[in-house]
Amino acid sequence: MIDDIIAINSLIHEYFKGLQGKFNECDMRAWHPQGRISYVRNGSLNVIPQIVWNELNAETLPFSGELSCELVSIDITGNVAMCKVVVLIRKEKFVERYTDYLTLVKIHNDWSFINKSFYAEVNRCAVN
Repeated sequence: MIDDIIAINSLIHEYFKGLQGKFNECDMRAWHPQGRISYVRNGSLNVIPQIVWNELNAETLPFSGELSCELVSIDITGNVAMCKVVVLIRKEKFVERYTDYLTLVKIHNDWSFINKSFYAEVNRCAVN
C-alpha cells in the first residue's frame, strides 16, 4: 500500500507540473490511452478524450497568475484510486478555484489516470 501511495503521489506531482506548463513525455505516459476529461458546462455533460483536452488547452498553459496546487486526499481500493486535488489561480482581481477528481487504475503494476472530473469557480472579490 505504501508503494502505491508513493507512485500515485509522484503522478500527481507530474500532473501539477503539467498545470504549470511544464509538460513532458512523463505527463502523457501518466494517462491511459483511453483516459478522458468529464465536466459540466451550461448544464450539459461534456466528456472528451484526454489527448484532445491537452491539444485544446496547449495554448492556455501555463496559467497566468499565481498557481498553487494541493493534493487533498488519496483513496485506494485494490487497483483503483481516487485523488482529490485543489488548484488555485490567483489573479489581480479574482481567484479561480478548480477542484479536480482524478481516477487512477493500476494495470501491470503501473498506475495511470483514466478520468478527470472537475468543478471550476471564480471568486471575484479583491485579492490581497
